[in-house]
Amino acid sequence: MSEWMVARRVTVAVVIGLLIGGLCVGVASQIPSNESDVGLPVNETMFADLVGVGLNPSFDMKNMTVNDPTYRVDSTLWDQPLLSESDAFEAAKAFLRHNVNESFLENMNLNISGLVGYRPTWGFVIYGSRISTTIRVNAISGDVIACSNFGPRTQGPLHANGSDISAEEAEASAYSFLEKNNLSIPENARYMGTKRLSAAYYTGFDTIFKHYEGQIFVGGSPLNERHPEGIRIHVDLKTAVIREFWYHWTEFGPIPTAGRISEMDAQTIALKECGLGPNLTVVQRGPVLVSVWSIQSTDGSPQLRLTWYITVKVNATWDSQVSNHSGYRYDLLVDAFSGEYLEGRGYNEIIDLPELSSYSIIDSLLILTLASISSALVGFSVYRFIRRELPTE
Repeated sequence: MSEWMVARRVTVAVVIGLLIGGLCVGVASQIPSNESDVGLPVNETMFADLVGVGLNPSFDMKNMTVNDPTYRVDSTLWDQPLLSESDAFEAAKAFLRHNVNESFLENMNLNISGLVGYRPTWGFVIYGSRISTTIRVNAISGDVIACSNFGPRTQGPLHANGSDISAEEAEASAYSFLEKNNLSIPENARYMGTKRLSAAYYTGFDTIFKHYEGQIFVGGSPLNERHPEGIRIHVDLKTAVIREFWYHWTEFGPIPTAGRISEMDAQTIALKECGLGPNLTVVQRGPVLVSVWSIQSTDGSPQLRLTWYITVKVNATWDSQVSNHSGYRYDLLVDAFSGEYLEGRGYNEIIDLPELSSYSIIDSLLILTLASISSALVGFSVYRFIRRELPTE
């Protein structure tokens, strides 16, 4: 074989290697990145022995209709038989009796009641001489899934000197509450820690579990620690008494991992279609399974979709109508498969997060570098093979 033939074959190999390298990097760039803190697996925490043990008061949507390939889940929860108000109220009272001294429940009266939320839920506002609480009951199973302001108010501080409890003491109190109420932690929960709240009107610690399906956050904005989907237990800062708990969990079937548009394509669509003007800073993006308010399921509740969730803040006034929203947060939803811009959600909340980096010339150089290395390796391998096959002179 002539040296000319060797050179030609090596050149072809290099080109093939370049194409392979570019293809590999291109595919890698489509893999969703997860830039948010996803906490710890529960099995690595003090709550490990509560996983799969006891009551899991979730809403089961594993068998709901999924419109492939876009993963649009149509709920039929509201079409199922629901508990009567009286039965749900009895479940609420049973929970209170289990967690609050009977004397606190004297003269307890139902003030407000009704079906609430996106999942079938009975909501009650209960007043009494020594208690005022809001409580929610799963209208399908009868499980209490939320209750606030139910701890005794007259209990003294945990420490004799009246000092604040520690995060470890708050965590232990949350564990005891879950154990006492026979509440199980789902296997796919992620423990976000026990965190002290900074709001002056709501002091104490929150023990927080969030719902992730793999790397996909379920329920809403990953920035919102107090979002309804998940488990949250609020512990009083002085007494370590549980003041509030929230257990909103929805079980789903497998979520597809292939066929999604890239996060940068979704960001481009969101910024173009949102109508918020040019002065936007992207501070969060990621795949989220979320209820879309503007699209209804077959039972009338919001449809569930796998979306790219792009969170932005408006950095400067661009319109007189939103002149007081400079620096405020907006969540923009883009269908993760079709690329359809779904809706935007504005929040009266100033956020202070750094701007996320976008793909730039550095990314282009990285792709070129990896592709070049790949092509060089393929070309060198082919060259060595051909040289071995050449007859020795």
